[in-house]
This record gives sequence, C-alpha cells and structure tokens, in this order.
Amino acid sequence: MKKDLLSNVTRRGLLATALMLGPTLATATPPQQTAGADIVMLDNMAPDELRAAVQPIDGRCLTEASGRITLETVRAVAETGRDMISVGWITHSAPALDVALDFEA
Repeated sequence: MKKDLLSNVTRRGLLATALMLGPTLATATPPQQTAGADIVMLDNMAPDELRAAVQPIDGRCLTEASGRITLETVRAVAETGRDMISVGWITHSAPALDVALDFEA
C-alpha cells in the first residue's frame, strides 16, 4: 500500500498532502483523521513517542520523523517503524566559512 501511495504522489508531480504532528497532537489524533494524507510528519518526538504515533497509522500513509535527530539518536528513531527520517542538524551546526578573493590591478 505504501508503494502505491508513493507512486500516486510521484504521478501527481511530487505534490503531496502532508499532515504534521508534534508530540501532543500525535497521541490525541485518531488514525482516521490521517485519512487522505500522503505523508504524516512526526516532529520533535522521542523514539517511544514515535513508535506510539506510527503504530495506529498502520501503513495507511508514509510516515516521516524529524526534529531532534542526531547521530546519537538516529538508530533508535530508525527502529520505530517510520518510513523516512529527515535530519537537519547537519546544516544547523555547520560552521560558516568566510572566503574572499581580493584582487588589485
């Protein structure tokens, strides 16, 4: 079923219906309220919260975990049953490099 959902998204030109849930809404949102969403994005959740949020969705749509994911937590997040993981900490913590090329004639 997930493969069908993904091909449906692709066929429509990569436009998807997404539903973003934080820790509070994920546990309070019945699975039937995710109906029609192609992707449910689960943001800023601990692995046990992610597992609890993914289980009732039961493959009806793709699930994506994001927020507070680091090298130390990515394995635990990967084991929660979600389909995708978004990691932003790589760019958030990258140091800036100031480079200038000054030429005199």
